[in-house]
Amino acid sequence: MSLSSDIKRVLEIFHATRDDTLPYREFEKPPLRSPETTYGREGEGSLPSSPSPAFGLQGLSGKSGSSSVFLPPPQRSRKVFRPLEAPQAAGGEAEEWPGLKAAVSDLIPALPSPPSKWPLLVLCSLAGGSGRSTLSSVLAIENARHGRPCLLIDLNETSLYPYLFMNFRHEESVRMGRSWTFHTYEPTGIPMVVVRPDPEELRGNEGSDALSRLRDEIVSQAAGIFGNSGHPDPFVLIDSPPMTRQELKETLRISSMFLSPVRPDLPSLVSVKDMEKSFDRLEREENRYCERFYVLNRFIPDHPLHQDIYEIIRQILSRRLCPFVIPEDSTVELAQARGESLLDVFSETSAAISMAEVSRWISAKLAG
Repeated sequence: MSLSSDIKRVLEIFHATRDDTLPYREFEKPPLRSPETTYGREGEGSLPSSPSPAFGLQGLSGKSGSSSVFLPPPQRSRKVFRPLEAPQAAGGEAEEWPGLKAAVSDLIPALPSPPSKWPLLVLCSLAGGSGRSTLSSVLAIENARHGRPCLLIDLNETSLYPYLFMNFRHEESVRMGRSWTFHTYEPTGIPMVVVRPDPEELRGNEGSDALSRLRDEIVSQAAGIFGNSGHPDPFVLIDSPPMTRQELKETLRISSMFLSPVRPDLPSLVSVKDMEKSFDRLEREENRYCERFYVLNRFIPDHPLHQDIYEIIRQILSRRLCPFVIPEDSTVELAQARGESLLDVFSETSAAISMAEVSRWISAKLAG
């Protein structure tokens, strides 16, 4: 029985290559076609008109034969759809459309700059009573003093801002289940907006993106408020209660800058060590770097233990420790008891002056 031509060709190749030292022979591969390439359009991605090279197995003579020839697919015309360009506004006098105006009269126009670019700072700690809310208030006041508004998202169960901003002119409203309080810094007329969501909104959502959604919803609603005010884009401050590691991980996804006030005692020293370990671990897991800064609060200069703890924290944190310390001073608490606000004691207490210096230092970090 005679062998077919295909079997003969395979036997010839086998006998020609049986003495090769390599286990297989690598043949030239045809180039892959890019999925973005479109065919049939003149001047864009069309195939060359020159003859295509043939790729074949080597024969007995060692030259490339004409077997197993690869040919590119034939050119076919293909429709390429382009998105429609935005229509141009018609010139001349504008038409009067009272029905259209009435339909959109309660909508808030969008900001010309995307709200996602607003600088965002998270004030956090692993221990309560460290002074986050007081420092957030001073940050808001200092920014308002220099002409920049502030959007402050208060996530605490009990809010201290009605007492910290006491005697400020304010207006309150409720939007989509959240409390909005508009405080005004009278000398400049700059608004400081405190938003308090329902605590149940974030509770029980461990491992989810609840905080990201909350931030996006609040910022999108605030965009129209600040966009129509004529002021610069606001700073966004998130006053967060003591967080677990999972909550810290979720917060890291929406902000890359954290500020944590700490007290000069042993629990705060341990919490600083744990926070640094958590941040280092999260940076490796999330493959991103976050700036975090610490400020020493309620510091007594002539207290030996406070001095030693400050030196230990300074060695641990290096440049992450704020160069200013906030001294122990009960003037703020006494002012609140008398029904005064932070603004009333700014020139009377060393603590308020130090907090203002810290605020200017962290604002420069945010702006840079």
